[in-house]
Amino acid sequence: MKLITTTSLAVIITTALQVAAVAHPTSQIIAQEQAPLAEQDFISTLLDGNWRLLWRIGGIPREAILTIKGNTGKMTVNVKNPNGEALVVNQDMTLQPELNGYILSGSNPKLAESSTANINYSPDKFVIQKASSGALLVKNCSIRTCVPVSITPVQELR
Repeated sequence: MKLITTTSLAVIITTALQVAAVAHPTSQIIAQEQAPLAEQDFISTLLDGNWRLLWRIGGIPREAILTIKGNTGKMTVNVKNPNGEALVVNQDMTLQPELNGYILSGSNPKLAESSTANINYSPDKFVIQKASSGALLVKNCSIRTCVPVSITPVQELR
């Protein structure tokens, strides 16, 4: 199918049928872009606040508290390594829209007790989508494969 446009006339030519319609091409483009943005605004508004996230990478459980407002936030991740060593990492978080939801990306990971950069901790990356039921679907995609994440709201931080 070919789309031929002029200032206010779009003509669609198909192999079996020719149809002509008067329309403003930019109004069609704007309408197509607004639907995903409305969905993204819903997720962004829904995410404002404090959240507990639970996931496993390589069998090692991780628990995090995410505090987010708009498209930025902070996250503290607690990891208990197999050797018993506890690791607490703070990172800055940025929420960016994508085609089917959001990418929540961590940056600048620092050890919580000293605020020094932690070069051994890769920043987290989450894919967030809204299911048809309205629930949030979250995956941690910090490694080659994505792993499911449990996310629950936290009413008060201590």
